[in-house]
Amino acid sequence: MPDTETNNDTVAEPKETPASETPPADSPPASDTPATDTDAAPVVNDSAPKAETAGASENTGPAVSDSATEPATPEQPPAVIKKTPAILRFFIGIKNSEIVTLSGKLFINILQGLRDIVFGIRDSIVRVYEFQKLGVLVMWKNREYTIQKKADFANLKPVRTFVSKYAKRAGLLPKQAHNVQLAIDEVSTNIIRHAYKDMEQGDIRISVVRREKAVDVIVSDSGVEFDWNKVLDPDLEKYVEVKRKGGLGIMLIRKLTDHAAYRREDGRNIVTLTFNLPITEKKILFAQFVKNVREQMSISAKFGVLGFLVVTFIGLAVYLALGYVRRGSAEEALFTKGVDSAKSIAATSAMNLEEDDPLILNEIVNTTKEQVSGIVYISIINRKRIIVADTSSDRTFEKYKEPSGIEPLGNRPRMVQRYKARNGDSILDVAVPVVLNKRVIGEVHLGISQASLTKAEQESSLWLRSLFVTIFIWFTALAGIMFLITLFISPIKKFTAEVAKVGTSDFQLDRISSGTLNEFKEIGNAFAGMIGRLKDQESQLTDQTRIKKEMQLAKDIQNTLLPKVIPQTEGFELAGNYMSALEMGGDYYDFFPVSDGVLGLVVGDVSGKGIGAAFIMAMCRTTMRIESKGIRRASDVLARINSLLVGDIKKGMYITIFYAVLDSEKHTINYASAGHNPMILYRGADDNTYFLNPKGFPVGLQLPSDDLFRKTIRSESITLAKDDLVFIYTDGITEAMNPERQQYGEPRLVQFIKEHHNLSTAEFSKALDADILEFSKGYPQSDDITYIVIKAKKNAADVRYEKVVALYALAAEEKIPPKKAAERLGISAEEYHKIHMVYRKKGLEGFKPSEEEMTPGALSHATLEQSRKIISIVREHPGFGTKRIQQMLATEAYGNEIMSEIVIAKELNKQKLNTRAQRERFTKRKMSDFSAATADLGKNQPQQ
Repeated sequence: MPDTETNNDTVAEPKETPASETPPADSPPASDTPATDTDAAPVVNDSAPKAETAGASENTGPAVSDSATEPATPEQPPAVIKKTPAILRFFIGIKNSEIVTLSGKLFINILQGLRDIVFGIRDSIVRVYEFQKLGVLVMWKNREYTIQKKADFANLKPVRTFVSKYAKRAGLLPKQAHNVQLAIDEVSTNIIRHAYKDMEQGDIRISVVRREKAVDVIVSDSGVEFDWNKVLDPDLEKYVEVKRKGGLGIMLIRKLTDHAAYRREDGRNIVTLTFNLPITEKKILFAQFVKNVREQMSISAKFGVLGFLVVTFIGLAVYLALGYVRRGSAEEALFTKGVDSAKSIAATSAMNLEEDDPLILNEIVNTTKEQVSGIVYISIINRKRIIVADTSSDRTFEKYKEPSGIEPLGNRPRMVQRYKARNGDSILDVAVPVVLNKRVIGEVHLGISQASLTKAEQESSLWLRSLFVTIFIWFTALAGIMFLITLFISPIKKFTAEVAKVGTSDFQLDRISSGTLNEFKEIGNAFAGMIGRLKDQESQLTDQTRIKKEMQLAKDIQNTLLPKVIPQTEGFELAGNYMSALEMGGDYYDFFPVSDGVLGLVVGDVSGKGIGAAFIMAMCRTTMRIESKGIRRASDVLARINSLLVGDIKKGMYITIFYAVLDSEKHTINYASAGHNPMILYRGADDNTYFLNPKGFPVGLQLPSDDLFRKTIRSESITLAKDDLVFIYTDGITEAMNPERQQYGEPRLVQFIKEHHNLSTAEFSKALDADILEFSKGYPQSDDITYIVIKAKKNAADVRYEKVVALYALAAEEKIPPKKAAERLGISAEEYHKIHMVYRKKGLEGFKPSEEEMTPGALSHATLEQSRKIISIVREHPGFGTKRIQQMLATEAYGNEIMSEIVIAKELNKQKLNTRAQRERFTKRKMSDFSAATADLGKNQPQQ
């Protein structure tokens, strides 16, 4: 079924502003003013005239949707709409214009990006001023926009984009438009799952209509009839008891909309969602207006404005540069004209000068001045340097005297010099000899006014060409920047779609009650209402029963949000597990794609217990999935998460998070820790264990400075080799207790990893769960147990070799070009080019892993065993620095351990023992503990 979209906006053309010009002025000749410089091609400055033109073509956009109908008597737009610039109307009508049929997708995408930026700026202004008073491109009342799609999950994205776009154009605030997205996502999901169940998949039709004071979003389908008016808000107490799923989505829709209605008409289910338009202030100070526009402007609009300013600056620079070149060309032409004119006069007047005929000579100079523009004087002098002809008759027969600073011609074939006249005009003095029969019998001096250069430049066609070149470069650069903005901003536009995924769960994260993200605020109202009803219904129950029900509800939330499927990643095995404690906490783990071949892995622990911790966990999970898209530096993601959630987490609560980004192609893992347990790395090649834990505060803490978290958080990267095992966990494992109140502890965990690292991750997970259960002997645990385990099955070189073998094997088997086989295997053109270059020279041998590639590189971290040795040396010799500790480690007493000072210093800093004072305090504390233990032991000894 074809997609349909109706878009009819009418705007008027702006007026044209004419250009202005400044005519040049000629200067009279002078010969006795001081010279400033001498130059054959003088450099001058000029301000080129500028012109502004504006124009646009009318485009009202014919309606193409079968379902898009115009009212019988549509309201006329406000008169102020006639002031709308024509360039904006051009962007409105891009989809319906003839450009679509004449240009490729790339050009259309660039133009649509420009249109989106224009609308982004427009929307920011509309959100500040009263819509009808402003009247610029605001959707007219009773105008309907419709999209029709097949009822399929693959079409949810264009549906979201459609409703978001026209909800904003209708005048809704960004958070309201986001609520529209969430509500439509929930309705569409229900239609896809239930309306067409056991029948042929039909369509979904969505219309956006702007009314007087509200916006209606109408969703219809031809599926089975379902009256949601009969569905009441769920009884949460009963919901917990029977674990019933469903009903929460309708409750969420009712909370997100101002009014929701259902009817059955002409065999179609019709749901009408109403969103009230905001009431805006009529008078806002200019400073506040600018602030509001800046704060509410979308990131696309901000980058668009910045890009426009940058391109305009570049265009101006190009125009000035071309003006400099243009002026140089005109000046060169003026220079050539002066020399040619002087030479012509010298050749014509030679015989008359020899015969001393001043009448003919004066006629020659006067005629030349009249015919050649820009000449201010011409003088012909004889060998005695007497002026025999001059354009100024009162100078005839006077002794010729060069202007101050002008050198005599002498024996030179020509000389062009510049000087300033008394009136300030710059004069080019051209001097050439008059030669007859190879004898110099006189000189011709010709003066050209520099002021004539401006006129010559304006009359030159180079001016018009420079203008066209500048405009072309401006549009090309602007189109390129708009394309890049569209390319880089598109991941951010997925924000709404990712948030809407929460709507497919049994419980949705509805709102952060107070924070910086408006999209979370309205969602939280649903949870606030649900929690309020839960408290009212359970007010007569005992605390124990209430807590039990809260725990069950929290477990349902958590179980819904935990990953159902462990993703498969080339070259790695992954596993994860969560075991809830007696009192359900806020632990969670998750896997999600970051980009192609890159996977995000997170383990988090929310402080506190019960439903509050579960809600914060759900909020963190959703935000992580949204903010991690395309970002491969773990610390950047955690910094963004903290900035979004820090003001929305209850005081006294926080989240510790360990986040890792696994690149399956490069076999690297980038990781960061927000106050979490260290990640354990077991390196199979040397049987060593590393505790890796970069610096960082927990998420949600109220720190003294807003950017202290971002400045403190660090991330590190390592390359994983075959048989390496990575273990990310919460403290519920190491703090698991048995009836004797003994903890499982890190030593036992490390020992378990060393003994079972050869198992698959699934077997490893089962064995670890069994070991914890055996240790605890069924003793109830007070904290959740959560972990993720990653095992490298291959080296990066092995993966690359297998990929190349598969590529050329497929090409040989299918008898197709290797390039075609690469496309089938999902290998990019750039990567294929690199592979093919090596293959042509060395064949498959060029890809076989070398011994060096098979050996994992050394880490700049101390192993667990090395860390213990360093602590032992510090305890005995607190005054030793890194150099002395290095020497002690190299002795036989410490196993001849070879370590660099950098690694030792890093470990001391990690243990907060990097200063001598810290090491001495550590030693005294340990000795004090030992003395106390010895004293207690002596008291318990029997008397002799």
